[in-house]
Amino acid sequence: MDDLQFLLNWFSRNDKLVHAQSFTPLPPQQLADISARLVNISNNINNEFPELAQRIRFLNTKLALNNYCISVNIFDRLAELINAIKNIYDKDKNNWKYVHNSFCRVVRTKFLQGHYQDAVTEATNILMMRLKIINKHIDNDCEDIDGSNLVGKLFSASNTEITLFDQQTRTNKDKQAGYSEFFRGWISAIRNRNAHPYGEKMDEISAFQEIAFMSILMKVLDNRVSPPIFKDEENPC
Repeated sequence: MDDLQFLLNWFSRNDKLVHAQSFTPLPPQQLADISARLVNISNNINNEFPELAQRIRFLNTKLALNNYCISVNIFDRLAELINAIKNIYDKDKNNWKYVHNSFCRVVRTKFLQGHYQDAVTEATNILMMRLKIINKHIDNDCEDIDGSNLVGKLFSASNTEITLFDQQTRTNKDKQAGYSEFFRGWISAIRNRNAHPYGEKMDEISAFQEIAFMSILMKVLDNRVSPPIFKDEENPC
């Protein structure tokens, strides 16, 4: 965003000037320009980060006093917010282009807002819902199951219902067996933990690694041999 970079530079350039006194006068036109740019940023991020957008809008109304002076406290809080948004977009640009597109809405938003456990839980729910949709198409009369029972049914070693790779070669048979174990491991290590109270606070790196792992499982479902992709599984979230 041009406005974001402009404001980053403006806050940095004016930091010493503003902190030199309690209230720093600025030309009305400059204040109007800064206010307009803050409005643009809040509008641009409102859908993905409504809480941040609301805070920017509120602080924007408090930045300039009646005598066209800058409030030091509000200046500092806005500068912190603008830098936080820059960091969010830097993370987004560097990492999320490799993640499955089903995770690039709610999951991504929760992650970038720092709600790491919620992001992992959301990704888990999306993947589980996709498996349930596939199972429903395969067996209309099947009872509503999930978790290890569902994965065990879909990826049974003796009679798998989801064929991920062509089974004509030993390599592909090994890949089928390996990915089936990945799905079972996901249930035990990630899904079951998220289905119950989680005592430890999840950090950013661990959360992204688990989301990336589930992204791999989503991708292998995209490229499976059978059954065919069903329309309602393409956007399970």
